[in-house]
Parts: sequence; C-alpha cells; structure tokens
Amino acid sequence: MTSTDLDPRFDPRFQRGYDAQRHGPVAQKPAIPDVMAAVPVVAPPAPVEDASAEVDADADPEGFSDEVVRRRNPYFIALIVLPVLLFGVGAYLVVLYIDDLVTRTGTSYWGDYTISTVVPIIAPALIVTGFVALVVVLAQLGLGRGRRG
Repeated sequence: MTSTDLDPRFDPRFQRGYDAQRHGPVAQKPAIPDVMAAVPVVAPPAPVEDASAEVDADADPEGFSDEVVRRRNPYFIALIVLPVLLFGVGAYLVVLYIDDLVTRTGTSYWGDYTISTVVPIIAPALIVTGFVALVVVLAQLGLGRGRRG
C-alpha cells in the first residue's frame, strides 16, 4: 500500500507541524475514477400480472394461517413461578414453625434450634418478597397488554 492509497486524513499536509518548505511537496493523488459512468443503464423490468386472481377463496387474504403458534417467553414464565414458589416456601415454613411451637415436648433435636431461630427471620421475608414480586410481574403483564392493544 502506497501513501497515495491512504485515507486523506493521513495526508502529511493535514498533520500537526507540517511545513511545505521543510518537508517538501506532497505527491498528488490520482484522480478518483467516476464509478457511476461505467454502470450501464438498464430498463426497469416489465410489470407483473395481477396475482390476486389466482388466490384461493378459502385462503386468508393476508397470507397468514390461523395456526400461528405464539411461544411463551420462558424467562417470563420463570418470573411468574418464582414468586409463587417463594410465597409457598415461606408459608410452609410458617406452618412448620407454628407446628413446632404447638407440639414441642421437652426433648431437643437439631431441628429445634433451626426452626426456632432461623425460620421466624426467613419465612416473613420469603412471603413478602414473593408477594411483592408477584404483584410487580402481574402489573407488568397488565401494562404490557394495555400497550399492545
């Protein structure tokens, strides 16, 4: 690649500190050939016959079939299932905690400590998070339908 093939922005005349007397004259670039002059003129194609007469009367005029299958977004399905799952696990832990309080006898096992200390902290957080997430997802679903229609 010669210096005349380069982008004109790299021409030494446009560089900082260029002095024609000190750096010498710059070789002129060859003239750019007119590309459009070499393109032959072609007549437009003949119009196509009206194809609407050949269309079956039973077919949909838009060309779409009634059997269009809409795929559901798997991430959106997960966003609906996850809050329900969080709410369900939280509710199960509350029931487990209440059952432990009611049926507690004098014996102790490793589950007593876990149920009595961890569950009262985790269960309400799971229930509230699941409920709020479900409300947000359902609100987004409702807003999305309103915008489409």
